Amino acid sequence: MRLPFAPPKYCLIFLAALMLHCKARASAQTTITAISASSTLPPSMNYTYSAYQAIDGKKETSWVEGAKGDGIGEWLTIKLNQPLQLSQFTIINGFGVQKYWATNNRVRELGVSAGGNEVKVTLQDSAAAQVVRLPHPLQGAEFKFRILSVYRGTRDRDTAIAEISLPQVVSEVQGIPEEKPQPRIVCDVPAGITALPVDLYESPGGRVIQTLPKLEEFDYYNVRVVAQKGNMVEIEGITSGSKKIHGTGWVYSSFVVTGMQDSSSIKFRDAPDFDARVSSRYPTGPGEGASVSVEKCQGGWIYADYKGHSGWISPKYICAALETNCIGAGER
Repeated sequence: MRLPFAPPKYCLIFLAALMLHCKARASAQTTITAISASSTLPPSMNYTYSAYQAIDGKKETSWVEGAKGDGIGEWLTIKLNQPLQLSQFTIINGFGVQKYWATNNRVRELGVSAGGNEVKVTLQDSAAAQVVRLPHPLQGAEFKFRILSVYRGTRDRDTAIAEISLPQVVSEVQGIPEEKPQPRIVCDVPAGITALPVDLYESPGGRVIQTLPKLEEFDYYNVRVVAQKGNMVEIEGITSGSKKIHGTGWVYSSFVVTGMQDSSSIKFRDAPDFDARVSSRYPTGPGEGASVSVEKCQGGWIYADYKGHSGWISPKYICAALETNCIGAGER
């Protein structure tokens, strides 16, 4: 059977080329694949404050950080499906609902980073959308926006960003995953750092603020672990003999160890609670102790894995001295 009309060969070639062009153009589109934040304010007053709301295209919704104080160091991270060279972006600074805009903090200085490089920009204290040009372009598939300083709100100290838009990035973001922030867990654990030198970070995933230099053989830094977030812990009171390091910072928990001592056996529990089940015991004799890595911590408790025993260890077993020659009270 002969068709009443057969398209010329060159038409078929043109149509095939057009389809390939459209397919290539679609695959070349830069899209957002995930959004995450260091912290998020819990819902209140019929509002939610998730990281997703900073890229949903709606001015009236906002991301609000959930840290104590002004949120200095808190951040948003936008992940893309492919690398992008970023020279400018658009932002709506502050809380998106106009009647609460002045009562909440707005960002004054913002750190923008990608590919290990960070630049600092100053935002206007305005509720209108503003185009922010970077001092020099950044290249990467993941961009972090970090709060460096703020304009204070008249009532609340929560810092908000209503919207961030990247040029050449597809704005349709409905349904993209929001990576939940890891909570900051408060700790109070005496410990030490022996593997040196060790980098000290401003925040989990943040920049290195200093490096703890190597000490003489068998020397170590005494520290106090005050928080844990993911695989990092926050330390303060950094000393070694008469040497004192000022300030606080975050280090990877694998570098942090603490001493254990008891005259009978050390109990490993399923949870950081004296009522939790004892999963195993490590027998010790008088004067015997151990140094264990602080894998996790909560309050004065630590989670450790030692010679086939793992679980939560109570503060009563923990010594400040890493030589493990202190006599701990132990649990009774």
